[in-house]
Amino acid sequence: MIFPVVVFFVWQEFAALTGSTEQIIMLVFVQVLVAACMASLLTSCFILVGNSVTRQVMGTANGISQALSSLFRGIGPSLFGWLFGISFQNEQDNGSGSYFFNRYLPFYILGILACVSVLVSLLMPPEYNHPQAKHLRRSTKHYIHTVQEL
Repeated sequence: MIFPVVVFFVWQEFAALTGSTEQIIMLVFVQVLVAACMASLLTSCFILVGNSVTRQVMGTANGISQALSSLFRGIGPSLFGWLFGISFQNEQDNGSGSYFFNRYLPFYILGILACVSVLVSLLMPPEYNHPQAKHLRRSTKHYIHTVQEL
């Protein structure tokens, strides 16, 4: 989310370098859109994890999901940056490169992963998104009502 703010303050210098103010405006718009989608996606994933487990294991589930999320957010850019570099070098060395092994290879793989993720989320049972009622603490209202009955 910092990139659009930085570009907002130095957009005139960027426009002088690229020669187009419209490109910079579209770049900022796309970056803000990507940041908003990423924030809402991570939030919805963590809500789904919280709703799918009981309170007794909620800390463990949240810890594991946070750890895996951080791990893949660290590995992903490095891996796909490396893959982009290799495929781009292959394209430079071999002229146009092959149809699949060119500079767009990481984007093909990410597109396939996105489609698989959508399909998996559509096949997910709906009961995963309901708070688990087992082992919940009773509310204060329940205890007051119980004491009044005595």
